[in-house]
Amino acid sequence: MMQPSDLLRRKFDIQPLAQADMTVRLDGQAVSAAHGETVLTVIQALGQRQVA
Repeated sequence: MMQPSDLLRRKFDIQPLAQADMTVRLDGQAVSAAHGETVLTVIQALGQRQVA
């Protein structure tokens, strides 16, 4: 089972994620996301400039 420490850390959200409805995988690592959120906003919240 995945632990919260296994998730990538969102550092650049404008406001904290109210509720993490789902988990998406980015470059093989899990990150929490909200229903209706775009992949681009998840990437921006992580501070990533490129993906593999």
